[in-house]
Amino acid sequence: MFDGAEQGARLRAAREAAAAALPELFVNARTDVFLFGIGAPDGRLGEVLERAEAYAEAGADGIFVPGLLDLDALNTLCAASPLPVNAMAVAGGPSVTELAQAGVRRVSLGTGLAQAAYAATWRAAAELLGTGGLTALDARWTSANSTSRSAVDQEAGGSTQG
Repeated sequence: MFDGAEQGARLRAAREAAAAALPELFVNARTDVFLFGIGAPDGRLGEVLERAEAYAEAGADGIFVPGLLDLDALNTLCAASPLPVNAMAVAGGPSVTELAQAGVRRVSLGTGLAQAAYAATWRAAAELLGTGGLTALDARWTSANSTSRSAVDQEAGGSTQG
């Protein structure tokens, strides 16, 4: 991980390079201080706040802090950061509502949805190879298909049933 000043310089260069060609580019600067447990636990929030300042000065539009799940720390960060905060939603972590109440402006899922799909694929393949069946997906597919159809129905203002 680059130190805050070096990363700020990299962000500034990216912002300047994109200014003419892609002025609407949203630069969401990431720091993995919490995700990888960098530094002493009691100094991590201060490190993220210092980075937020440097990244804002460099032209970043937001700061992404994966691994920060403590709502009190998120409240503090969101109140003090010059940039909107992007947090990662994870199983067992704060809900999207709780993140929003803490002041989080963007929520990311990281690889969570892909990992869930890989797990479902693995279970289905194991069943198919083991018993020759494919019941592992029955309930999930029926439920997901019904939910998808319901959402499409609502958007279309009618029914997708044929």
